[in-house]
Amino acid sequence: MNDRLSRNIPAYYVMRALTLPFFWLPILYYYLTAIKGFSVAETTILLGLQEFLLIFLEVPTGVVADKISRKFSVALGTLIIPLPFVFLPYFDSFTAVIVLFVFRAIGKALLSGADSALLYDTLLDLGRTSEYKTIKTKSVAWMMGVSAIAIFLGGWMGQYEMYQLALTLPLPLYLIAFTAILLMVEPETSKKAKEIQETNYFKHISISIKLVVANHKILILAIAFAFLEGLAVNMKWYYPAIFGHLGFGLGLIGTIMSALYLVKSFAYGIGSSLILKDAYKNTTLWLGVVTVSWLISGLFTNVFTTLPALVLILLGSELAINSTEELIHAGLESSVRATAMSFVNLLSSVSATIMIGLWGVVIDIRSLPASMMVQGLIFAAITTLLWQSRRHFGSKTKMMRNCR
Repeated sequence: MNDRLSRNIPAYYVMRALTLPFFWLPILYYYLTAIKGFSVAETTILLGLQEFLLIFLEVPTGVVADKISRKFSVALGTLIIPLPFVFLPYFDSFTAVIVLFVFRAIGKALLSGADSALLYDTLLDLGRTSEYKTIKTKSVAWMMGVSAIAIFLGGWMGQYEMYQLALTLPLPLYLIAFTAILLMVEPETSKKAKEIQETNYFKHISISIKLVVANHKILILAIAFAFLEGLAVNMKWYYPAIFGHLGFGLGLIGTIMSALYLVKSFAYGIGSSLILKDAYKNTTLWLGVVTVSWLISGLFTNVFTTLPALVLILLGSELAINSTEELIHAGLESSVRATAMSFVNLLSSVSATIMIGLWGVVIDIRSLPASMMVQGLIFAAITTLLWQSRRHFGSKTKMMRNCR
């Protein structure tokens, strides 16, 4: 059984590598405004719709993963996500396109939380939970590498008006990821957890949320994770404003975005060697790196400081996310793991909405450097909160497991 279960790990790498093929990222805004004819306001609503909807979808879909199967939830989400963009060229109505984006958000919610729960329970059964953050970091390296290539190719597809190809090309990659998921095995821990779950849907949700909110340690980690995830989600929307402020043209912006994803892939590839074994210390260290990088970018906004700072922000946020997530998982029971993580991801969607709102408002009222400073102050506050609460965590990750 362990031999079969260990195959989940390479299958997880394949799934993660192929579930963020951003062929459409360089062209989507232009496609919606210039080709579909939507206004800037309508396009902005569509781009922000997914994170807003995830606030309402995360917890119900987490219950699907807990009560039916994590493997089923991940597979179904992977199958759904690419389909809306495949059909996008055939719909011109704003209402119809909203429905497509809603459908895509449902797929994202089915995948969110369930994938990490499936991996953690796999490692729990194999006695290898200490490898969690390393596996997550390496998987992101592969994901960023594929994304970088996809962004570069998607930009040139847009240049030659091959919009439909850029929107459709993710589908075969998602189908390969779907096949890898079908080869995975549901861990025994996940199966046994269902036997002791509260059968009532609302009680199950209530127990899951209460476990996060009522536990001081998990709640602080959830807040840190939420803002780190919010940052990761928003970075692709921060880039245009940052690079525009630096005076880059659209073609150069697309090229630099692709280059950044390649740098991210390389950084995450070596990032596993930079991870501290103590997950709590690792989290606080890289939160500090993210904080300082934002503050320096705000104080000295130029090519020579901003571009290296962005790389450190990307690297630091991912390394902190993975260790924070490990600490949260260590404090959760398997019977509510996916639903509880979905609630944490719900908090991430709220955080992402707050952060992107602040980003735009501060730029309008003051300036881009001021907005970058605000991002830094947010993470300074989170780092301080985590540091002040260090006595609740102890110095070793295993102390978090005592919460279970």
